[in-house]
Amino acid sequence: MSEIFGLLDNGNNFYDYLEGMISTYGLMTYHTYPAPNYDAANGGVTNNSWNKEFSGSTWLTQGINNGTIRTMITEFGWNPGQMGLSICNLNEYSQWPNTGACAANDGYVHTFENDINSFITSPGQLHGANVVAVWIERGGPYKDGNGNRLPDADGLDYYGNTRPWFHNYQFSSP
Repeated sequence: MSEIFGLLDNGNNFYDYLEGMISTYGLMTYHTYPAPNYDAANGGVTNNSWNKEFSGSTWLTQGINNGTIRTMITEFGWNPGQMGLSICNLNEYSQWPNTGACAANDGYVHTFENDINSFITSPGQLHGANVVAVWIERGGPYKDGNGNRLPDADGLDYYGNTRPWFHNYQFSSP
């Protein structure tokens, strides 16, 4: 499931049509792509799928909260649509600014590393999810400040070292 599957054109919640299937299997996987200019909170990011979509399905939120419906976040990343806006023009190695047209709404400068670490260590954002898989939409090629091409591998820097966000993520729990 993805955040685009929230309310349908008729105003009904998409997940209500899937209640039988989700309840039968007791498991749901979903994606969440927060953007600090919409989903920031005190230096972290919120689970925008929970806030925007699931809140309209009482059976779903109750099932997730009481553990009868297990969840996995199979894609977590900054919102690529917001990153790519001309007013933002960001990638996962950028700092999301706290001023300007694309500013984070909490007044903090955000880095992807800090946002993923904050997200996975905050029980209030996981809502019981037992998996959070990082998904990067905008993998290389990038150039460093000197115009040198960086490698396409998102988890490695130009010199082959593990990028800090990836290193922290790979040893995290869940």
